[in-house]
Amino acid sequence: WVDQSGNGIDADQATTTEQPKIYDGTTQAVITENGKPALQFDTDKLGEFAISLNQPFTSTAVFKYTGTNTGFASIFGSRDATGVKGAFVARTTNWWMQSNSLANTGQAHDNTQHLFYSVWDGASSEFAQDGGTITTLNPGTTDWTNLAIGTRGNESVGGDKDGLWQELIFWNT
Repeated sequence: WVDQSGNGIDADQATTTEQPKIYDGTTQAVITENGKPALQFDTDKLGEFAISLNQPFTSTAVFKYTGTNTGFASIFGSRDATGVKGAFVARTTNWWMQSNSLANTGQAHDNTQHLFYSVWDGASSEFAQDGGTITTLNPGTTDWTNLAIGTRGNESVGGDKDGLWQELIFWNT
């Protein structure tokens, strides 16, 4: 997934069996959601790529979760040899933010495309979905390294992380 910011940090995956699709060979068509191209993830992942996010940082995403997870599925996140640094996850029936602690956003994950906004800043963290009410929560204070999409980086692919990605943006501020 080519970085459009000009920073030159592309998200890629060398293992062909773990690559998301953008083209469906069966229907011979680009995969779309709401008429726009989308990357289709099933048990796929992109990353880890060399990016460090120090709190506070902001993320926005356009994503449609199509999984049926009732456990714990990392949608994007960070991990190193010492363990999980942080993640945005589908857990039980809601979206959760994690940055060494888990915090429930109070928003249910469903099979609908959403625009997500999150600020990762310890006890001053924020989450909103589709321009709705901003929820303040505390997912912890850990900074992130080795970012990955479809996992928490540095871990095997697993869980039900199915979905359609159209955009993911991080601001280290």
